[in-house]
Formats: sequence, C-alpha cells, structure tokens
Amino acid sequence: MQEVVHGCERAAAAGVRAGMTLAHARSLLAGMAVRDQATTPEEDAAALRRLARWMLRFAPVVAPDDPDGLMLDIAGCEKLFGGEREHARRIAAALARWGLRPRLAVAPTFACARAMARYGREEIIWIAEGAVREALGPLPVRALRIDERSVEALADVGIERIEHLFVLPREELAARFGRELLERLDRATGAVVETIQPIQLARRFEAAHAFDGPVRRPEIIEATTRELLTRLLKQLQTADRGVLELIVLLRCVDMGPETLSLRLTYPNRDSAHLWKLLSPRLERVHLGFGVEEITLRASRTGRMARQQAAFLRETAQEAADQPTALGELVDRLIDRLGGAAVTQVQPAETYVPEAAFVHTAVREIAPRTSGRARVAERAIYPADRPSQLFDSPEPLRILSLVPDGPPVWLEWRGQSGKVVSGVGPERITLPWWDHRLLAGATLRDYYEVEDEHGRRLWVYRDGGSGEWFVHGQWM
Repeated sequence: MQEVVHGCERAAAAGVRAGMTLAHARSLLAGMAVRDQATTPEEDAAALRRLARWMLRFAPVVAPDDPDGLMLDIAGCEKLFGGEREHARRIAAALARWGLRPRLAVAPTFACARAMARYGREEIIWIAEGAVREALGPLPVRALRIDERSVEALADVGIERIEHLFVLPREELAARFGRELLERLDRATGAVVETIQPIQLARRFEAAHAFDGPVRRPEIIEATTRELLTRLLKQLQTADRGVLELIVLLRCVDMGPETLSLRLTYPNRDSAHLWKLLSPRLERVHLGFGVEEITLRASRTGRMARQQAAFLRETAQEAADQPTALGELVDRLIDRLGGAAVTQVQPAETYVPEAAFVHTAVREIAPRTSGRARVAERAIYPADRPSQLFDSPEPLRILSLVPDGPPVWLEWRGQSGKVVSGVGPERITLPWWDHRLLAGATLRDYYEVEDEHGRRLWVYRDGGSGEWFVHGQWM
C-alpha cells in the first residue's frame, strides 16, 4: 500500500494529508494532473544537510531540522545584514532563487520559531521578546512537536490549542500527559534553554605545487612531493589530526592525472613512516612527457591526542603512542603482504565455539575506548573455554554408565584411560539458519573431562549422530 508522505500546497488545499493512501489522494485530486514521486528519505536528508552547509553564509550556526526544515542562530548577525527583518528577507530571497518557497520565523526560542514557521499564517513572522506566549497561544498543540497519542489524548478533553495549556495547572498536565509535554512547552516559552547541534564544514587538508613547465626528472618529483607532505602534516598537526587516507594527484601533460592512494590503519603524522610507504608507489608511476602539478590531499583523517614535548629522548620514546606504533607495524605488513593477508580477530555474538571469533581484514585500528570494550565484553560468552580449540573436532571413543550419560572411559589419539573428573553437560544449540555449522545436528552436549593421564579435554556428544568428539584441550 502506497501512502502520502509530502504534498504541495494545492494538494493540501484539496484535503491531501500525510499518511493518506495514494488512491485516496488521487480521488481528492480528480480532474487535476497528479505527479507522484517515490520518497527517498536518505537522499532527502543528504540534500537537507547540503542546504544547511550552504546556509552557513547567513549564520554561523545552522542545524538541519528533519525532515524539511533548518534552524539558524542569527543572534549578533543583524548588523551585518541591516537588521533582523532585512536578514530574514535576504534568506527568503536566496532560498527562492533555488526554487524553494520557504516559511521563516524569527523568535527568541528555537521551539517558538519552529512552531511559528510551520503553523503560523504568514510566510515571514517576527516574534518580539515578550510576545512568545501570545504568539504561541492560537497554534495547535501539535506545533509543540509532541507525539500523536498525546495530541489525541489532549483533544479528547477539549485541549486543541497551546493557549489551553497555559491556563491549566502544571502538576495536573504532568500527571495526566507526562513530563514531556511540559518540557516541550517550556522550550517554546524559554523557561528551558534549547540547544541545536550545528552542522560542521568538513575541513580540507591539501597541499599543491604547480611547476612552470613539465617536469620529468624523478628526483625533482620526489623532492617536491616530500615538501608537500611536510606542509600537509603541519596543517594536520595544527588541527590535532592524522592521516588515515592519503591521495597523491600527478597532473601530466599528455594523459589524465595519475592517482596514488595510501590507506593507514591508525591516524599518523610521522613523515618518515608515510614516505616509506609512499616512495615505492611514486617510483612506479608513469610520468609520460612530464608532470605539471602535484597535489597531496588527506581525504580521510582521524583525531590524534595532543602530545606534550619531552625534555629527554628516552622520555619521548617512552611517551610514544602505542596504537600509533602498532598502526605503523600493520601498515608495513599490509604494504608487503597485501590487505587480505593481515587480519585481526574480533569477537562474534554467538554461543557456537568455532564461530565465537572471526578474522577480518585490517582496515583501521580504532583506539580502545570504554564503549568499544563494553561491546566486546557483551559479545564474548563468559564461560571457561579451552586454551587450544581445534579447527576440526576430532573423533573420540567413550564408554558411559548410562546411555547419553557422561563418559567414564575414553580413547583419543591412540591413548586410552579412565575419566577421573568431569563437569557437564553444557548444551549448545546451533543456529538453524547456518547450514555450515549444522551438518545434520542441531545441538551438542559439552563436557570438561580429565583422564588418568592428566589430559584435560573439552568433549561433546553430537545430538544428531550420537557420536563423540574432542573440540579442544587445556594446555
């Protein structure tokens, strides 16, 4: 079933509302040319954020107000644009040039401006400092951005406009409709300060050099690239960031630009390490009839902690960032062996022993944080597991006193003996959707046993075939 998400003003005047079926909307628009378009929430959100970045020319703080609004903090900007009213007119005119029909409201609070822009009668509205309650009064309670259940509950007792809320005791409103209603009301009136999350411009870290003419000598290309790398790292140092991905563009005379890409596993600003990885790639580049321009760009960067200068060399080495050193080692291994050959072990949220940890290619070494530690701790099943887990469980012969009971005697790897102690069973049910693990069985009963030879084994009985296997041992 197709539903209406947004509609133009003519559709709204005909009675079309969000949530209405497309067939119902077409029936209301009979006789009109109807043009429907599939909704794309992700693309709409991306476009709204692009517009928010463009609007930074009118205000230093701009935040998207999903799904189709923008919040601007224009405090202190009125002198630059000839006052608040002229400022708002310029914003409206700029948006109109993009083919948009904006509704603007200038108010002392964000919530009031949002409510007036969306539910007010005028296209551009100014609300004075002491006129917030008076301006909000005639608006529907939906303008406070409360959920539909609260709107319907308020309507059931005859509360349809915000002015009705002002005359009711706050304790009764909170008790009957929840604290959120009061919080929304306080944000609109200014009793509670509301902040917005401003959009940030992505800073571009780049260094470039254009030659007077084509250059073919490799030593000049290398020297220029090293100088650009030094300049680029100074920019990153000022911003306390390091390189995660480095792009080198060589604009040649007789062909398209040659591109070199270098990916790192941890943010890095070490010139020697970066040049050691970049230099072999630069030597293999075909220069054609000469290079006219070289550009180095840090396309991806990561935050690096600010380091205090050390007085002694030994102290500086001891204070080196361990993740950075690990990242440099992994970078060299990837450079020599390839990205697929260097993996890291990560916990998986499963009870199946052979699937509890997976190997993934190293793309980035993230710093250890309390949040990541808690996620890993939740993924690891807190149970005693053998120090050596076999890639493939090995067959085992056992004797037990009762059918399907614990083993009292076993034979494994040509050596037999009595079981002197055992703990179990621990039943593990295999995931029904993973046919690689099932192999005809749905569950296993695990036992931790020790035989008379001192071998401490982790054995299980297959629930499908009834056969026994050794899955690991404690060394």
